[in-house]
Amino acid sequence: MFGKINKLYFSGDKNTAVLLLNDLLDRLFINRSSSDKDKYWNESAGQFALGICKLILELGQEITVSKLLQYRYEKYPNGALRRAFEALPKDSDVYQNLAGVMTLTAENTKSCIMSTFDQLIRIFRAAPALTEMLSSSSFDIDDIGVKKTAIFLVVPDEKTTFHFLATLFISQCYESLLESADGFGGSLPIRVNFILEEFCNMPMLTDMVSMLTAARSRNIRFHLVIQSYEQLVDKYGEHISRTILDNCGTLIYLHSREISFLEYISQLAGKNEFDRPLLSVSRLQRIQKNENIIFRGRCYPYLAKDVPLIFDYNVELGTVMPVREE
Repeated sequence: MFGKINKLYFSGDKNTAVLLLNDLLDRLFINRSSSDKDKYWNESAGQFALGICKLILELGQEITVSKLLQYRYEKYPNGALRRAFEALPKDSDVYQNLAGVMTLTAENTKSCIMSTFDQLIRIFRAAPALTEMLSSSSFDIDDIGVKKTAIFLVVPDEKTTFHFLATLFISQCYESLLESADGFGGSLPIRVNFILEEFCNMPMLTDMVSMLTAARSRNIRFHLVIQSYEQLVDKYGEHISRTILDNCGTLIYLHSREISFLEYISQLAGKNEFDRPLLSVSRLQRIQKNENIIFRGRCYPYLAKDVPLIFDYNVELGTVMPVREE
Protein backbone atom coordinates (compact mmCIF):
# COMPACT_ATOMS: atom_id res chain seq x y z
CA MET A 1 0.00 0.00 0.00
CA PHE A 2 2.81 2.43 0.92
CA GLY A 3 5.52 0.83 -1.23
CA LYS A 4 5.70 3.49 -3.95
CA ILE A 5 5.64 6.28 -1.35
CA ASN A 6 8.57 4.78 0.54
CA LYS A 7 10.49 4.20 -2.68
CA LEU A 8 10.10 7.80 -3.85
CA TYR A 9 10.81 9.34 -0.47
CA PHE A 10 14.05 7.49 0.17
CA SER A 11 15.23 7.97 -3.42
CA GLY A 12 15.11 11.72 -2.82
CA ASP A 13 11.78 12.65 -4.46
CA LYS A 14 10.15 13.68 -1.19
CA ASN A 15 7.64 16.12 -2.69
CA THR A 16 6.07 13.50 -4.96
CA ALA A 17 6.07 10.98 -2.12
CA VAL A 18 4.15 13.36 0.16
CA LEU A 19 1.64 14.13 -2.61
CA LEU A 20 0.98 10.40 -3.11
CA LEU A 21 0.69 9.98 0.66
CA ASN A 22 -1.93 12.74 0.77
CA ASP A 23 -3.93 11.08 -2.01
CA LEU A 24 -3.75 7.68 -0.33
CA LEU A 25 -4.91 8.94 3.06
CA ASP A 26 -7.69 10.99 1.43
CA ARG A 27 -9.08 7.77 -0.03
CA LEU A 28 -8.51 5.83 3.17
CA PHE A 29 -10.07 8.40 5.51
CA ILE A 30 -11.83 11.41 3.95
CA ASN A 31 -13.48 9.75 0.93
CA ARG A 32 -15.01 7.07 3.14
CA SER A 33 -17.25 9.53 4.99
CA SER A 34 -20.89 8.57 4.65
CA SER A 35 -22.22 12.11 5.01
CA ASP A 36 -21.16 15.76 5.30
CA LYS A 37 -21.71 15.45 9.03
CA ASP A 38 -18.91 12.85 9.25
CA LYS A 39 -16.52 14.82 7.05
CA TYR A 40 -14.92 16.88 9.84
CA TRP A 41 -14.13 13.79 11.91
CA ASN A 42 -12.79 11.91 8.89
CA GLU A 43 -10.60 14.85 7.86
CA SER A 44 -9.25 15.24 11.39
CA ALA A 45 -8.51 11.51 11.64
CA GLY A 46 -6.84 11.62 8.22
CA GLN A 47 -4.72 14.62 9.28
CA PHE A 48 -3.58 12.70 12.36
CA ALA A 49 -2.68 9.68 10.21
CA LEU A 50 -0.77 11.97 7.83
CA GLY A 51 1.23 13.37 10.73
CA ILE A 52 2.13 9.89 11.97
CA CYS A 53 3.19 8.77 8.50
CA LYS A 54 5.35 11.87 7.95
CA LEU A 55 6.94 11.34 11.35
CA ILE A 56 7.79 7.74 10.46
CA LEU A 57 9.48 8.94 7.26
CA GLU A 58 11.34 11.71 9.12
CA LEU A 59 12.73 9.08 11.45
CA GLY A 60 14.16 7.21 8.45
CA GLN A 61 11.69 4.33 8.63
CA GLU A 62 9.37 2.96 5.96
CA ILE A 63 5.63 3.40 6.39
CA THR A 64 3.62 0.20 6.74
CA VAL A 65 0.13 -0.50 7.98
CA SER A 66 1.65 -2.35 10.94
CA LYS A 67 3.77 0.66 11.89
CA LEU A 68 0.77 3.01 11.62
CA LEU A 69 -1.15 0.76 14.01
CA GLN A 70 1.85 0.60 16.34
CA TYR A 71 2.00 4.39 16.65
CA ARG A 72 -1.73 4.62 17.30
CA TYR A 73 -2.12 1.77 19.79
CA GLU A 74 1.30 1.64 21.46
CA LYS A 75 3.25 4.88 21.07
CA TYR A 76 0.23 7.19 21.50
CA PRO A 77 -1.03 5.64 24.77
CA ASN A 78 2.44 5.23 26.35
CA GLY A 79 3.46 8.83 25.58
CA ALA A 80 6.22 8.04 23.04
CA LEU A 81 4.32 9.84 20.27
CA ARG A 82 3.82 12.93 22.45
CA ARG A 83 7.51 13.08 23.29
CA ALA A 84 8.40 12.85 19.59
CA PHE A 85 5.79 15.52 18.81
CA GLU A 86 7.11 17.95 21.43
CA ALA A 87 10.65 17.55 20.07
CA LEU A 88 9.58 18.70 16.60
CA PRO A 89 10.05 22.30 15.40
CA LYS A 90 6.68 24.04 15.68
CA ASP A 91 6.91 25.31 12.11
CA SER A 92 7.42 21.86 10.62
CA ASP A 93 4.74 20.12 8.51
CA VAL A 94 4.82 17.06 10.76
CA TYR A 95 4.13 19.18 13.85
CA GLN A 96 1.24 20.99 12.12
CA ASN A 97 -0.37 17.69 11.01
CA LEU A 98 -0.18 16.18 14.49
CA ALA A 99 -1.13 19.36 16.33
CA GLY A 100 -4.81 19.00 15.44
CA VAL A 101 -5.04 16.12 17.91
CA MET A 102 -2.00 16.47 20.17
CA THR A 103 -2.76 20.05 21.28
CA LEU A 104 -6.50 19.59 21.77
CA THR A 105 -7.74 20.40 25.26
CA ALA A 106 -11.35 19.40 24.57
CA GLU A 107 -11.28 15.73 25.51
CA ASN A 108 -14.66 15.00 23.92
CA THR A 109 -13.48 16.31 20.55
CA LYS A 110 -10.21 14.39 20.79
CA SER A 111 -12.11 11.26 21.75
CA CYS A 112 -14.40 11.59 18.70
CA ILE A 113 -11.43 12.04 16.35
CA MET A 114 -9.65 8.98 17.74
CA SER A 115 -12.87 7.00 17.62
CA THR A 116 -13.27 7.88 13.93
CA PHE A 117 -9.63 6.92 13.30
CA ASP A 118 -10.20 3.56 15.01
CA GLN A 119 -13.36 2.93 13.05
CA LEU A 120 -11.73 3.57 9.68
CA ILE A 121 -8.73 1.34 10.31
CA ARG A 122 -10.41 -1.35 12.40
CA ILE A 123 -10.40 -3.68 9.41
CA PHE A 124 -6.59 -3.83 9.58
CA ARG A 125 -6.53 -4.35 13.33
CA ALA A 126 -9.17 -7.06 13.12
CA ALA A 127 -7.37 -8.95 10.34
CA PRO A 128 -3.67 -9.40 11.20
CA ALA A 129 -3.14 -11.52 8.06
CA LEU A 130 -4.40 -8.64 5.91
CA THR A 131 -2.16 -6.16 7.72
CA GLU A 132 0.84 -8.41 7.18
CA MET A 133 0.00 -8.83 3.49
CA LEU A 134 -0.26 -5.06 2.98
CA SER A 135 3.06 -4.44 4.71
CA SER A 136 5.12 -5.78 1.78
CA SER A 137 4.76 -6.49 -1.93
CA SER A 138 5.87 -9.38 -4.13
CA PHE A 139 5.95 -7.15 -7.22
CA ASP A 140 7.03 -3.66 -8.23
CA ILE A 141 4.08 -1.50 -9.27
CA ASP A 142 6.38 0.35 -11.69
CA ASP A 143 6.75 -2.86 -13.74
CA ILE A 144 3.08 -2.74 -14.80
CA GLY A 145 2.85 -1.40 -18.33
CA VAL A 146 6.57 -1.99 -18.86
CA LYS A 147 6.80 -5.76 -18.35
CA LYS A 148 4.11 -8.36 -18.97
CA THR A 149 2.30 -8.61 -15.67
CA ALA A 150 -0.98 -10.12 -14.45
CA ILE A 151 -2.44 -9.07 -11.09
CA PHE A 152 -5.63 -10.57 -9.68
CA LEU A 153 -7.65 -8.78 -7.01
CA VAL A 154 -9.77 -11.39 -5.27
CA VAL A 155 -12.28 -10.10 -2.72
CA PRO A 156 -15.25 -11.90 -1.13
CA ASP A 157 -18.46 -11.38 -3.08
CA GLU A 158 -20.72 -12.07 -0.11
CA LYS A 159 -19.66 -8.90 1.72
CA THR A 160 -18.20 -5.54 0.72
CA THR A 161 -15.85 -5.02 3.68
CA PHE A 162 -12.68 -5.35 1.61
CA HIS A 163 -13.93 -3.79 -1.63
CA PHE A 164 -12.47 -0.37 -0.86
CA LEU A 165 -8.99 -1.94 -0.93
CA ALA A 166 -9.52 -3.02 -4.54
CA THR A 167 -10.59 0.50 -5.47
CA LEU A 168 -7.60 1.91 -3.60
CA PHE A 169 -5.21 -0.32 -5.55
CA ILE A 170 -6.80 0.56 -8.90
CA SER A 171 -6.42 4.28 -8.19
CA GLN A 172 -2.82 3.90 -7.05
CA CYS A 173 -1.97 1.69 -10.01
CA TYR A 174 -3.55 4.10 -12.50
CA GLU A 175 -1.62 7.06 -11.13
CA SER A 176 1.61 5.07 -11.33
CA LEU A 177 0.83 4.12 -14.94
CA LEU A 178 0.34 7.76 -15.93
CA GLU A 179 3.72 8.57 -14.45
CA SER A 180 5.33 5.65 -16.31
CA ALA A 181 3.63 6.66 -19.58
CA ASP A 182 5.16 10.14 -19.32
CA GLY A 183 8.57 8.49 -19.21
CA PHE A 184 7.83 6.72 -22.49
CA GLY A 185 6.67 9.77 -24.40
CA GLY A 186 3.04 9.57 -23.27
CA SER A 187 2.18 5.93 -24.05
CA LEU A 188 3.04 2.70 -22.22
CA PRO A 189 5.09 0.14 -24.19
CA ILE A 190 2.75 -2.67 -23.09
CA ARG A 191 -1.01 -2.20 -23.05
CA VAL A 192 -2.62 -2.44 -19.63
CA ASN A 193 -6.15 -3.82 -19.30
CA PHE A 194 -8.20 -3.18 -16.17
CA ILE A 195 -10.92 -5.86 -16.14
CA LEU A 196 -13.34 -4.65 -13.49
CA GLU A 197 -15.93 -7.34 -12.96
CA GLU A 198 -18.89 -6.38 -10.74
CA PHE A 199 -17.89 -2.76 -11.34
CA CYS A 200 -21.03 -1.41 -9.67
CA ASN A 201 -20.38 -3.37 -6.48
CA MET A 202 -17.03 -1.65 -6.00
CA PRO A 203 -16.79 1.60 -4.05
CA MET A 204 -17.08 4.64 -6.28
CA LEU A 205 -13.97 5.64 -8.24
CA THR A 206 -14.27 9.41 -7.94
CA ASP A 207 -12.07 10.09 -10.99
CA MET A 208 -13.62 7.43 -13.23
CA VAL A 209 -14.63 9.78 -16.06
CA SER A 210 -11.22 11.44 -16.27
CA MET A 211 -9.57 8.02 -16.03
CA LEU A 212 -11.55 6.79 -19.04
CA THR A 213 -10.88 9.87 -21.14
CA ALA A 214 -7.13 9.90 -20.44
CA ALA A 215 -6.50 6.14 -20.49
CA ARG A 216 -6.75 5.44 -24.22
CA SER A 217 -3.91 7.73 -25.27
CA ARG A 218 -1.71 6.13 -22.55
CA ASN A 219 -2.31 2.60 -23.94
CA ILE A 220 -4.63 1.71 -21.05
CA ARG A 221 -8.02 0.07 -21.40
CA PHE A 222 -10.86 -0.31 -18.93
CA HIS A 223 -13.30 -3.22 -19.24
CA LEU A 224 -16.33 -2.45 -17.09
CA VAL A 225 -18.73 -5.33 -16.42
CA ILE A 226 -22.11 -4.35 -14.95
CA GLN A 227 -25.26 -6.35 -14.24
CA SER A 228 -27.64 -3.48 -14.87
CA TYR A 229 -27.58 0.17 -15.80
CA GLU A 230 -29.62 1.07 -12.72
CA GLN A 231 -26.78 -0.22 -10.55
CA LEU A 232 -24.44 2.18 -12.32
CA VAL A 233 -26.86 5.09 -11.78
CA ASP A 234 -27.25 4.23 -8.09
CA LYS A 235 -23.48 4.38 -7.68
CA TYR A 236 -22.49 7.32 -9.93
CA GLY A 237 -25.70 9.22 -10.69
CA GLU A 238 -27.44 9.63 -14.05
CA HIS A 239 -25.12 12.25 -15.55
CA ILE A 240 -21.82 10.52 -14.75
CA SER A 241 -23.23 7.10 -15.68
CA ARG A 242 -24.20 8.36 -19.14
CA THR A 243 -20.77 9.97 -19.51
CA ILE A 244 -19.10 6.67 -18.59
CA LEU A 245 -21.11 4.88 -21.28
CA ASP A 246 -20.37 7.56 -23.86
CA ASN A 247 -16.64 7.25 -23.20
CA CYS A 248 -16.59 3.49 -23.79
CA GLY A 249 -15.37 2.71 -27.32
CA THR A 250 -17.05 -0.71 -27.35
CA LEU A 251 -20.31 -1.76 -25.70
CA ILE A 252 -21.34 -5.42 -25.52
CA TYR A 253 -25.00 -5.97 -24.68
CA LEU A 254 -26.04 -9.33 -23.23
CA HIS A 255 -29.50 -8.87 -21.67
CA SER A 256 -31.56 -6.45 -19.62
CA ARG A 257 -35.13 -5.90 -18.42
CA GLU A 258 -34.73 -2.17 -17.80
CA ILE A 259 -37.03 -0.49 -20.32
CA SER A 260 -35.21 2.85 -20.18
CA PHE A 261 -31.89 1.18 -20.87
CA LEU A 262 -33.38 -0.97 -23.62
CA GLU A 263 -34.68 2.21 -25.25
CA TYR A 264 -31.18 3.69 -25.01
CA ILE A 265 -29.65 0.62 -26.68
CA SER A 266 -32.33 0.69 -29.38
CA GLN A 267 -31.64 4.37 -30.10
CA LEU A 268 -27.90 3.68 -30.10
CA ALA A 269 -28.38 1.03 -32.79
CA GLY A 270 -30.10 3.56 -35.04
CA LYS A 271 -32.71 3.07 -37.75
CA ASN A 272 -32.87 1.54 -41.21
CA GLU A 273 -33.79 3.28 -44.47
CA PHE A 274 -37.48 2.85 -43.63
CA ASP A 275 -37.04 4.78 -40.37
CA ARG A 276 -37.55 1.65 -38.28
CA PRO A 277 -35.27 0.68 -35.39
CA LEU A 278 -32.54 -1.76 -36.34
CA LEU A 279 -32.99 -3.29 -32.89
CA SER A 280 -36.36 -2.77 -31.29
CA VAL A 281 -36.95 -2.92 -27.54
CA SER A 282 -38.95 -6.09 -28.11
CA ARG A 283 -36.03 -7.75 -29.93
CA LEU A 284 -33.58 -6.72 -27.25
CA GLN A 285 -35.82 -8.21 -24.56
CA ARG A 286 -35.78 -11.57 -26.32
CA ILE A 287 -32.11 -11.91 -27.13
CA GLN A 288 -30.98 -15.51 -26.64
CA LYS A 289 -28.28 -16.76 -24.29
CA ASN A 290 -25.96 -17.56 -27.21
CA GLU A 291 -26.36 -14.07 -28.66
CA ASN A 292 -24.83 -10.70 -27.86
CA ILE A 293 -24.81 -7.35 -29.58
CA ILE A 294 -21.56 -5.50 -30.10
CA PHE A 295 -21.43 -1.72 -30.57
CA ARG A 296 -18.14 -0.43 -31.90
CA GLY A 297 -17.42 3.23 -32.53
CA ARG A 298 -18.57 4.45 -35.97
CA CYS A 299 -19.74 0.95 -36.98
CA TYR A 300 -23.18 -0.60 -37.32
CA PRO A 301 -24.17 -2.85 -34.40
CA TYR A 302 -23.19 -6.49 -34.82
CA LEU A 303 -25.32 -9.42 -33.63
CA ALA A 304 -22.89 -12.18 -32.68
CA LYS A 305 -23.96 -15.76 -32.09
CA ASP A 306 -22.18 -18.63 -30.37
CA VAL A 307 -19.07 -16.66 -29.49
CA PRO A 308 -16.80 -19.25 -27.82
CA LEU A 309 -15.95 -18.76 -24.18
CA ILE A 310 -12.30 -18.62 -23.20
CA PHE A 311 -12.74 -22.08 -21.66
CA ASP A 312 -13.57 -23.47 -25.11
CA TYR A 313 -10.14 -22.65 -26.53
CA ASN A 314 -7.78 -25.59 -26.60
CA VAL A 315 -5.03 -24.00 -24.50
CA GLU A 316 -3.60 -25.72 -21.44
CA LEU A 317 -1.55 -24.28 -18.61
CA GLY A 318 2.11 -24.33 -19.62
CA THR A 319 1.40 -24.31 -23.36
CA VAL A 320 4.08 -22.45 -25.33
CA MET A 321 2.27 -19.90 -27.48
CA PRO A 322 3.52 -19.21 -31.01
CA VAL A 323 5.45 -16.00 -31.46
CA ARG A 324 4.06 -13.63 -34.07
CA GLU A 325 6.61 -12.58 -36.63
CA GLU A 326 7.10 -8.89 -37.26
